[in-house]
Amino acid sequence: MYRRWIYKCLIFYLTLETSYSQCYDNKLCECHCDCCSTCFGSYCTSCSREGWSGLTDNLCQRKNIAYNQRTTQISTDRDSSNAVDDDSSTYSRTQYEENPWIIVNFDKIERVKHMFITLPAGIGHDFIVYVTNSSNENLNQKSFCTETWSNKNQRLKWNITCKNNQVITGDQVLLERKTNGGSLTVIDIKVFRTYGYWCDKTCVKCLDNQCDGFTGVCIKGCKSGWYGDRCDVECPSDCVNGSCDRYKGCTDCRDGYNGADCNKCTIGTYGENCSLKCVNCDTYSCNNVNGCQQCWSGFYGPSCNKPCPEGCRNNECDKKSGLCSAGCKDGYKGPDCQQPCDSRCATCDTNDPCISCVDGSYGQQCELVCPETCGGKKSCDRVNGKCHECVAGKYGGNCTESCSKNCVSADICKRNGECLSGCINGWIGAKCDKNCLENCSQCTLSMSEIVCEKCDEGHYLDSDRKCQSCPSNCLSCDSESRCTRCKQTFTGNLCDSKCNVNCIDDLCEIDGRCLFGCNNRKYGIGCTTDCRKNCVYCYNGNNCTRCLPGYYGRYCTGNCYENCYNCTSGPSCEACKPGFYGFYCQYGCSSKCLTCDSADSCTSCRKGWSGSSCQCNSKCADGCGNNGKCWNGCNGSFYGDYCDIPCPSDSCEKCDQMFGSCTECTKGRYGIHCDMNCSGTCLESACDIAGGCLRGCVKGFSGTNCADQIIPSKSSSSTTPYVYVVAVLGGLLLVLTIILVTFFVKRKRERERTIRMTYQTVRVACQEADHDYECVSREPDYQTIDS
Repeated sequence: MYRRWIYKCLIFYLTLETSYSQCYDNKLCECHCDCCSTCFGSYCTSCSREGWSGLTDNLCQRKNIAYNQRTTQISTDRDSSNAVDDDSSTYSRTQYEENPWIIVNFDKIERVKHMFITLPAGIGHDFIVYVTNSSNENLNQKSFCTETWSNKNQRLKWNITCKNNQVITGDQVLLERKTNGGSLTVIDIKVFRTYGYWCDKTCVKCLDNQCDGFTGVCIKGCKSGWYGDRCDVECPSDCVNGSCDRYKGCTDCRDGYNGADCNKCTIGTYGENCSLKCVNCDTYSCNNVNGCQQCWSGFYGPSCNKPCPEGCRNNECDKKSGLCSAGCKDGYKGPDCQQPCDSRCATCDTNDPCISCVDGSYGQQCELVCPETCGGKKSCDRVNGKCHECVAGKYGGNCTESCSKNCVSADICKRNGECLSGCINGWIGAKCDKNCLENCSQCTLSMSEIVCEKCDEGHYLDSDRKCQSCPSNCLSCDSESRCTRCKQTFTGNLCDSKCNVNCIDDLCEIDGRCLFGCNNRKYGIGCTTDCRKNCVYCYNGNNCTRCLPGYYGRYCTGNCYENCYNCTSGPSCEACKPGFYGFYCQYGCSSKCLTCDSADSCTSCRKGWSGSSCQCNSKCADGCGNNGKCWNGCNGSFYGDYCDIPCPSDSCEKCDQMFGSCTECTKGRYGIHCDMNCSGTCLESACDIAGGCLRGCVKGFSGTNCADQIIPSKSSSSTTPYVYVVAVLGGLLLVLTIILVTFFVKRKRERERTIRMTYQTVRVACQEADHDYECVSREPDYQTIDS
């Protein structure tokens, strides 16, 4: 009995040690079992103690932080504190209200993720939960935790994890019932802050086994050999000294490894931090520590980064020394294959400077150039220079003669000039140098005479073996009275008739049969016979291949079901008319669906709706949820969860989705209902939602609302008239001066002109009288005249 008691105590002690990291304020875990005063002698059997829950293995460590906290509600029918007393037999209740609510207030700011709320039975109730801050009265998406809809007439046990598994910070939890009128009854509200849903996770790799009770993040750091926020990642074995940075992982890996986890270098890299890259070797031979183990042909050295000497045969050299391992390639000589042969020598050695010539050269020392007409590699006989083969289009001993252009393979012939692949149409002979008769495409020699075997297209061979023209619409014929092929859209022995208009594309055979079948609901050889009623295509009167929509059967006499657009038999509908679905198209789609494949799956929506189930109003700015509530605001002048309520006034262009207050007004209006006129002193009557003028003020006014009148000073107003008078008088005086100067200058120039004309008249008269001396002595005195 004594040993059994010691064994149980040891288990309890180990439980406390393991749970050390689950507790707050750096204390050992306290017991929250029902049997805390007696269970040292027995196991913890129950976690039903008020305010606590969890697992008995670690003494019920999950705390209800809402237990016995201060509560408020919109109105009281039953005390709101009953909602947080951890007693399922009591409950709180509001009076009959619109959107009733209850708030649980915490002692401090908490981080909330998990809750458990118990509500009484009720069908069609909509509940929303927020986690808020008492200093902020606004409810928004950041404070929204989750919502639910009760659809069963039984007690609702609501196990809550906030949306997207997020943690929300606040000192209040608000539960609201969305209704136009009703009460809110709450049996229990529990809020949990846990590391692990049952507070059952450990953090034994943390220093002193201490971690955050909600997230599990280690408080003092990690024990040696571990890293990460929760110290749950083991330091890799290839980390030098086995020591890791808590957040970066290993920062000093052995050569050949890198990264926080000291991963082996990726294929093709090696060395310290895998910073070196293998080059000139296969990746499979690249060692993660030492690099290339075997070089590609043409390279040598420890890192395969040195090229083999240029003259090595097959580009092969020793990996360590770089000496050519297969000898020298053509064109090089010497012990290290570094000495090139003469430029015209293909091979050479130390004893023979020219063993063979490069292509295009000949002679004893390869000093002569082969003829340009040599083909292939331009090679020729080393002794006489005769071409080994000719270039295309040449033949003869020295490749100096040209092949006939009438060869089938143009300019290609044998060394003796004979065409390699025969002659083109109209020519004959071994060298294709003899012309066939007129309009003859193929001919032969018979008794040294050219005889036609086949005529050009559009001609036929007559009894004299001469080519005559076919009738005008024939493509080919065998006589003047029988065509074998007509031009498109023509038919008949002489191709003198048009194809039937009912032939597809107006194309037919020479005997009148339509080439691609009939259209216009016709059939027969000439597409002249009507198909049956309701038949689109047929190949005889009794076999329809396609019916009009709504009909089926071999004769297209069967009627599809009423709402069936197309069918192959009575019960087998291929496509329904818009607005119907089902095997027989017997079901109607949702009123918002244009087409659908089931009652809750629309394939296209009617005008004004969108979404997978056409549940979104077109007035939603950016889609909606499955319940039809708009996510991110409304289009146009609407607000509300479904964007179906008009903004409060016609002057309100946009309003807040939740409260309906105007955010944009029409020009000239402002206010939360856009019911006030902008000031008349605002330029263009433009103002913001608060009445502030957007484009400035009219002349004589200033201020945010352009309400301050500007009064001009007396000194400036009294001086202004005198300035204007002086400016006007000065301008008049300037104009008068210009007029006087112009008058006197013009008058002087006219008097000078009159005097010159008089002088010239007197001089001419003197010359006629032969008295030049008198004229000279009587020249006018301009100075006297001007005076």
